[in-house]
Amino acid sequence: MFEEIRQIICEFLEVEPETITEETDLVKDLSCDSLDIITMITNVEELIGRTISEEELVQVRTVGDMVRLVENNK
Repeated sequence: MFEEIRQIICEFLEVEPETITEETDLVKDLSCDSLDIITMITNVEELIGRTISEEELVQVRTVGDMVRLVENNK
C-alpha cells in the first residue's frame, strides 16, 4: 500500500519517489496545505473505494499515517 500512496503523492506534488518515506511529514517536508492533503486523500479514497471521515483525516500527518489509515480501512 505504501507504494500506491507514494505514487499518488509523487504524481500530485511532482516529487521524486526517493524523497518519500513513511516518516515524511506532509506539511513540514512536502509543504502541503490542507487543500493538498484533501486532494490526495480523495485520490486515496478512490483507490480503496471508501470515504475517509473528517475524524480520520485530521490524524494524518505523515505518509505512514496515510498508509496505516488505508490499511486499517480495507
